[in-house]
Amino acid sequence: MNANDYIKQAEKIEPEKAVRMGQQYSQLWSTSEVTCHCGTKIHFMDAFRCLYCGEFFCQRCAEVHFGQTQRDWMKQKHPEVLKQLDGEKMVEYYQKV
Repeated sequence: MNANDYIKQAEKIEPEKAVRMGQQYSQLWSTSEVTCHCGTKIHFMDAFRCLYCGEFFCQRCAEVHFGQTQRDWMKQKHPEVLKQLDGEKMVEYYQKV
């Protein structure tokens, strides 16, 4: 779906969300940034866009919207990668101490 499709879909379900999304897409096209509904401004490369509703979110709001944290998802889908990342963080931590 394109931006207009997402906005039309939202107009039928949540009119205030449709307005916010229109503002997000306008802002995106003119500045390469979007403002999350919490007020956080983020570069579009760092924003999380919902596949289903099309709204852009900061990481914190995306985790609430999607229903789990990135860490929870990683633990569920790729536990071996999470262990490796945790191991690297521990090594970095002890190198700093």
